[in-house]
Amino acid sequence: SGQYLRFPLSMSDVYSYEGDSYSSVGAYEDAATISPEVTNAYSEVEEATANGYEESTIDSGAYSGGNAYESLYGDETGPETKEDDLSDVKVAKFIGKDWNEEFQRILENEKGHAKYKMLSELAADFVYAAQTYGQIIISESSLPEDAKTIKPVGLGGIAGGEKFVCQNILFKFALDSSGLYGSDEAAMKSASNELKGLMSYYNLQLDGICFPLMALIDFRGYRLVAISMLPIGKDSIIYGSSDAGATVHADNEEFNNKMKRAAEILNLKGHHVGKVDGKVLFSCGDIEGHKGSDGRLYLLDFGRAFPPQVRMIKDQKRRHLYELLRPELVASNAVPLSSDALTAWGKNDDQAEVHNEEVRQATMNLYTTVIPAFATFLDGLSDDAFSKIRLTEELHRHGINVRHLGFVRTHAKNESVRRKILLECVARSMKSDIQTLLRNKNRELMIPSDEPYRKVSLLFLNSALARHPPFWEHIRNETQLKFVNCLTADEKQTLPIFLASLNIYELFLRFSDLSGIRLSPQALEELAADPSAPLRLVDPDIEAIAATVKYMNLIEHSAGVVLAHEATKCSGRASERLFAMADSKFRRSLERTPNSSLTLFDWAKMLHTQAQRCADSLKPQEESAQETAAKLAERLSQQRSKAASVSAGKTNTDVKISRAASANSRHHIRLNSGVLRRASSSRPSEAPLIVPPDPNIVQEKARACFSSAEEKLRRALKIKTDYAEARLELAHLLYDYGMFLISVAVASSNESTKYQLSELGHQKISESLSIDPCRLASVRQRALDGVKDFQAATDFASLRDSFVEAQPMLMCISGNRNDDGQSHFEVGMLCAKFCRSLLDRTTDNEIVDKYISIAAEQFKKAIEVDIVFLKNVERFLQLDAKPADFLVFSQISASVGPLHDSLKARCEHVSSIHLPHCNGITEASIESLMLACPNLRVLALDGNTKSVTDSLMRFIAVNCHHLECLSVKDCKSITIGPVVDGNAVSGSIMAAVSSASFLSTGFGGGAGISGIGIDVGVLGSRNIGASLASSQSGKSKLETATEHNSKCANTLQFLDISGCSLIESKSVVALSIFTKLETLLMAGVNKLVDSDLIKLMESSRKIQTISISDCFQLTNAGLASVSKLDKLVSLSAANCKSFTDEGLVGALKSCTSLQVLDVSQNRGITDTGVKAVSSIKSSSIKSLTLAGCESITDSAVKSLLKRAGSTLFTVDLSGCPLVTDAVASYLAKYCPNIAEVSLANNMKVTSKTLESLSHGCHSLERIDISGCTNISTGLTSFMASCALEQLKAVSCSFTPEDVGMAFSAKAESKRSGQAVKYLDLSDIRITDEALSRITASSTLVRVLRLNQCGALTNISMAKISQLEFLTELYVDSVYYLSDVGIEKLFDPSGTVGKTIRTLSVQKCAKLTDTAMLTIAEHARGLKRLFVSKWRLQSSSVRVLLESCIDLEDLLIEQCSELNVADTKAMIKAEFKRVSALIL
Repeated sequence: SGQYLRFPLSMSDVYSYEGDSYSSVGAYEDAATISPEVTNAYSEVEEATANGYEESTIDSGAYSGGNAYESLYGDETGPETKEDDLSDVKVAKFIGKDWNEEFQRILENEKGHAKYKMLSELAADFVYAAQTYGQIIISESSLPEDAKTIKPVGLGGIAGGEKFVCQNILFKFALDSSGLYGSDEAAMKSASNELKGLMSYYNLQLDGICFPLMALIDFRGYRLVAISMLPIGKDSIIYGSSDAGATVHADNEEFNNKMKRAAEILNLKGHHVGKVDGKVLFSCGDIEGHKGSDGRLYLLDFGRAFPPQVRMIKDQKRRHLYELLRPELVASNAVPLSSDALTAWGKNDDQAEVHNEEVRQATMNLYTTVIPAFATFLDGLSDDAFSKIRLTEELHRHGINVRHLGFVRTHAKNESVRRKILLECVARSMKSDIQTLLRNKNRELMIPSDEPYRKVSLLFLNSALARHPPFWEHIRNETQLKFVNCLTADEKQTLPIFLASLNIYELFLRFSDLSGIRLSPQALEELAADPSAPLRLVDPDIEAIAATVKYMNLIEHSAGVVLAHEATKCSGRASERLFAMADSKFRRSLERTPNSSLTLFDWAKMLHTQAQRCADSLKPQEESAQETAAKLAERLSQQRSKAASVSAGKTNTDVKISRAASANSRHHIRLNSGVLRRASSSRPSEAPLIVPPDPNIVQEKARACFSSAEEKLRRALKIKTDYAEARLELAHLLYDYGMFLISVAVASSNESTKYQLSELGHQKISESLSIDPCRLASVRQRALDGVKDFQAATDFASLRDSFVEAQPMLMCISGNRNDDGQSHFEVGMLCAKFCRSLLDRTTDNEIVDKYISIAAEQFKKAIEVDIVFLKNVERFLQLDAKPADFLVFSQISASVGPLHDSLKARCEHVSSIHLPHCNGITEASIESLMLACPNLRVLALDGNTKSVTDSLMRFIAVNCHHLECLSVKDCKSITIGPVVDGNAVSGSIMAAVSSASFLSTGFGGGAGISGIGIDVGVLGSRNIGASLASSQSGKSKLETATEHNSKCANTLQFLDISGCSLIESKSVVALSIFTKLETLLMAGVNKLVDSDLIKLMESSRKIQTISISDCFQLTNAGLASVSKLDKLVSLSAANCKSFTDEGLVGALKSCTSLQVLDVSQNRGITDTGVKAVSSIKSSSIKSLTLAGCESITDSAVKSLLKRAGSTLFTVDLSGCPLVTDAVASYLAKYCPNIAEVSLANNMKVTSKTLESLSHGCHSLERIDISGCTNISTGLTSFMASCALEQLKAVSCSFTPEDVGMAFSAKAESKRSGQAVKYLDLSDIRITDEALSRITASSTLVRVLRLNQCGALTNISMAKISQLEFLTELYVDSVYYLSDVGIEKLFDPSGTVGKTIRTLSVQKCAKLTDTAMLTIAEHARGLKRLFVSKWRLQSSSVRVLLESCIDLEDLLIEQCSELNVADTKAMIKAEFKRVSALIL
């Protein structure tokens, strides 16, 4: 106890175990002297070495050297050893199992998965036998020969000492017993290069070339090479040299050609080898090709398969024998490299200096480019990604040897990266030290034993754990020596700083992997708990000192293929487990040989299969998507019912878990019922229906597998460019990958993701067809199906999904054949029609611009193929084009000359354009469109606050000379400039309207106006018409407008400037120049004052319709000025607080033609004012609105109704508290044609009102008795006698029975054909039974309001679900409504999910995320949703927004569990189209 290894700072001594301590016993590196034979053989090498170095660190001149590594069959550098070697091999070769014969027979005769299964078993057996016998040989290495279980054989040779043959396996120690390498460690590295070279050549799969099986066994500090015996002899060599270059063979043309092909793949260079009769070899000179006694061609001795690195350290070690460039670096080099560069093997080549310089440049590139780039790559990884990579695998994949880790650390900036690199370097230094100690201990012992090795290991590890300074100083120095530039200046000088960079626990784990010394779980657990705490290990803490075996990647590769095949035979977790195991095997195989094209190919095939199975599991199989969704929904309902029965005993956590599971299942239903309808493969899905996997996870997994498979196939083809099988597999993979991406795009509800995936899918399929066009027919059929779906789509979601599927298919077809004009035309038309649909649904201009650009390109190609396609476009524009198509084609024509000319001619006939509430459109876009349509007569720009400005109005005035109809209602950016010369106006409104001759009040698509109408909703910022505008002639938009005033001032008849709140009152006076003005709408021009209105009325006496509602500054004087309009037909003067009877009497004193009067919300209006209306001579009042005139009584109303008589159609007396039932009797008596009555919020109105109306008002269609709480009966007779379409009865006192009977009577009456379409029964005691009768008799209801109907339950939702035309539903404060009710409302058997556009479900506390997901799944066309007091989380809100792509307005208020801030941020970042209020 308390004893540690005593390491001096000098590196020259090593310590052997003596009792309980270590003492110095000799040279640290094994110091056997170089034998005379080797000295003679390498005299030429030594001379070249002495003269070949320069002072430069990297460009240090050429190496010179002899044969790098003796043949494992006894092919030493000394030719005198060859005779005995080969003859002895022949004697020993048939002892035991003939590994080689079995190996070659499997490769030659077996096919498919059976081949790989047999290879895996054979190779595993070989490694097991090699490890078993190898451990015995190493354990007995210090025993006398006669005491050894496995006796050495006399194969001769000087490198490595004794050789052994057991079970037809040749074993040889990788030791520097002759001083050839300079150390045992260097000899071990050379043996590792032998295995690396063998795997590199084997993985090329050169037909007709055979290789041995090989493994390296590391045990107790020794490395033993194990290789299968081959049927070769001293006369069988046909390629290379077995006598240090004295004789060079290239005797077999077939073999030579195969080696040349191998060199092309490996990027090796042919060069001259030998002295006088040398040959051109495409490999290192000391590789050997043999024609065996069995007739096969064998290749062996791969120790120097790749070029040496320019030496960095000036010493006498023959580093060119073991410090080689990585195969990956050689393969990626700009020019092929010679394996014999910088050695004596290549010095006789005339191009030797060229070869040497190329290797110097490759080494320079490694240090100056490859290593810094790799360090940057590591720095760029996230912590999570970096923690998952295998450092050495990534290092090798980039072509960097482990010995260069120090340089990588120098360039790395990320501290996590630097710490991990240092840990790897220190672990390898510790492994090297423990190997030396174990070898020395082995040489001391004369009997096989385990305990001494455990003691050595225990003392070594305790020295490390105790932070023993001499120990760690030695390790630090050793690390700096092995890994140049690994340590910083502080780490070199200060030991605590060095140790602070190490995590002892992680260091011990890595050391254990490298050395085979396994610690107990208890020791590791204690070390992990606190790596800095003192820990002393005892004997039981070392579980084993195991052998570590390096072997050909053949084992893992074959096992991976077998496991992948087995995985396809099962499903579910069993399949996933086998796929994971196969993936691990392929990964380990590639770790051993990162450039194995065969491993990459088979791994990619496995990933392709796995990805396709995941993709197939997302598609409905053997039943429709609806059936699948229905089954899942039924099972989900059963699960919820079961959960509800025990909900009382659940904890809050249980509830959350249940809800999360419910949401997960619901999301699965949503995706399965989507449009993943056509499979890219016919393989059946094997995923079980019960407990379906999360489709999001499956999608991501499939995509990851597809992507990984593609990356591996591309790597394989980069390594082996003529790999035909890999190229065909890549074509197949890209096709399946593209189809999968398109299917995911169709199912996705995220707008931007949908189009990105569709484009990526197109790229994959297009590349697939370019490699292998055999699937072109399949793509064409898919495209045709998609086009049919597009043409048949009835809603935007279906249209968009079919487009996302059809467009990339058509693009693939047109891209595959440039002369296929029809395909180009079809793509162009599809994109153009889709852009038309996008205009009023997206504000993402990039998407629209993208598809317009594609359409333009495709039309251009089609027209180049045949001019007939231009005629097709013209025919479409003439016969089939919808209004918005002209907006799209004006953009498309920008880059298509012939189409530009055709569209220009067609746009001359466009006369009507409607762009209401297009806040995303720009002023420049409107200007361009105006120029594109020179004969424009109707233009509606209502509500465009941002784009409709003064400058735009000036532009319209100057350039739209034929404009007849202009509406700029609610364009709040418009002002009116000062009066010029008393009557001309330079401001925007006057400039525009002075050029108009007629303005119609009807803007419904240009009805009554000849020509083509363009009616577009919400547009993005589009540059519509720019291409056509460029060819239009006209004056500058800065031209003054006054020159048009005299021409058009007498033609204007209609002007609507309602809501233009910035207009100054004095500016209104300028409207007086329009002497023929008939309609003037100025509601909301709240700066208007009496004096200016009076002036306008004096000069505009022909006005028939005027609106001055909400003009708050007007008084009775202003209202009275209307009397000057002797032809007044309609007067709207609502909500002007200063108006009284005086003003109304003054306004009507000369009116003889008044038909429409609205003076609502003016409390100053009393009976006097109403009687003034009734006294108008020749008046035929059709519409009378007196709502909110609180002083009006029955008597005044009676006189008015009597006067109006049968001409009155509409009367609104809501909010008139003095009005009684008498009004209804007057209506019944005097107004038989009355169609609309409002008596809302009049407490003196009772049930007698309904009775009166039922007797005399049979034409009544709309009635509002909301708030009339004294109405409790009479509904049945009323509804049976009237042609009622709209009923508002909020808070009336009807009983449930009365309501039910009333609607039943309505259905049975003679007037049953007049169906109720709007129904508001809020705050009435409606029961489930009553609602059942209502829905049964009112199937045409479009708007249904049932707020505060507290007696309703989930049962009623099932009845509502059957209303085929319901678009708006309000069920606020329906307390018993739960998630189940929402499910019933959107039951697939009903129709509400398809028709609903507005849904309000506020103050329903039993609703949760499940209800939200139900809405998201079934109400895909929803535009407005209002919810409050639900139990919601942000995840369900996201699903809603992704699913309901038409959603415009969203209110979420007081919802527990909802993170308001996160939800707001999500909507702002990802769903900008939605106007959301989250409280």
